[in-house]
Amino acid sequence: MDLSRRYRSTYLVLLIFPYLCIMYSYFFKSSSINNLTQTKQLSPSLKTTYTGRVLVIYVWANTDVQSLGNLQFFIRYGVHPSQPADYYFILQQVNKKPVNESGLPKLPSNAHYIQ
Repeated sequence: MDLSRRYRSTYLVLLIFPYLCIMYSYFFKSSSINNLTQTKQLSPSLKTTYTGRVLVIYVWANTDVQSLGNLQFFIRYGVHPSQPADYYFILQQVNKKPVNESGLPKLPSNAHYIQ
């Protein structure tokens, strides 16, 4: 007779018991409840240090036919002076030639080109 058939309930207990112990220690120990309480108490203090501004970095190089069109689209529809964000457009040189910024779209006050 096969041992696994004969002692099927023993095998099930040996498989399920460790998982039950882990679940019990995670959900019903007082230390995990205290950790959750401490996390909730720290959350309001973190909100006071949040400034609400976002940093967006866009790296651009004129290496493709569509690259200038993609940059123009992003600036036209994604960059607005009323948004609480700072935009930095990093212009990569191609063949060690600096990028002519006069051919690029104008930026609002919260956006800057960097070479």
